[in-house]
Amino acid sequence: MSEGKEPIATMPEPAEETIAQAASIAAANMQPEEKFAPCPCGQVPTDLIISVPRNQKYGTVQGNCCAVWAMEFKAGFPKDEVELQLKAMAAWNQAPRG
Repeated sequence: MSEGKEPIATMPEPAEETIAQAASIAAANMQPEEKFAPCPCGQVPTDLIISVPRNQKYGTVQGNCCAVWAMEFKAGFPKDEVELQLKAMAAWNQAPRG
């Protein structure tokens, strides 16, 4: 190490009770299981498949039930995965159906 430079500080390992407390807070903040609108195939998907090419504003969303019906939605440039999932879910649920 060169003279005059301070060593880089490392973060201490969190205490077990801190980890348990963080897990408890995270569990309390979890959203209830989301419900999806029915697919035109007649089934209700249990999950959505979201595809957004890198650096693109638009993506596609489809249900995991038939992998036939998909729709394009405006993803914009979401700040995180949760925001992207919410936009895709809103597009799926609000899409007009037959």
